[in-house]
Amino acid sequence: MSEGIQKLKENLEQQVAVYKQLYALEQEKSGALVINDIQKIEEITAREGKFLKTAAGLESERLLCVKQIAGDLERTPEDLTLAELSERFPVLKGIRSELQQVVKDIRDIESTNAQLLIQAMRVVNYTLDLLTYEQSNTYGPQNAAANNRSALNNRAYEDGKKKQLMDWRI
Repeated sequence: MSEGIQKLKENLEQQVAVYKQLYALEQEKSGALVINDIQKIEEITAREGKFLKTAAGLESERLLCVKQIAGDLERTPEDLTLAELSERFPVLKGIRSELQQVVKDIRDIESTNAQLLIQAMRVVNYTLDLLTYEQSNTYGPQNAAANNRSALNNRAYEDGKKKQLMDWRI
């Protein structure tokens, strides 16, 4: 096994380890999202940032390894894929499948966390709407049915009300 392949294998193993730690943090974040613990979410996000910086550094190293391997194989680095390398160098097969699995797991949990965030935002918006709701019927009908206004007239009134800055009918 060439030195480039060995370095690539070690790099990919380190990436898998970092991604597994990111996955564990995402799981922890899911729990914090469910109980709406903002402080814990912020803490987890800060820790994730550190792991993402590490992952970016490892990715740069991986690209250098692939560049070296591509030179040895007389290919361009852009043409080499991990699938092709794992077929050519069986030592990479196990790490490839492990990397694929952890990336899939991270995608799945990030999707779940995104849905949890959307639901949390809906609850916050609904609560804010309830807290800031102010019924203002000073110039309009209190009850359209009681005032015998047709639905069309009431709708026209509401549409006009939305477009005006001031009500000049005083």
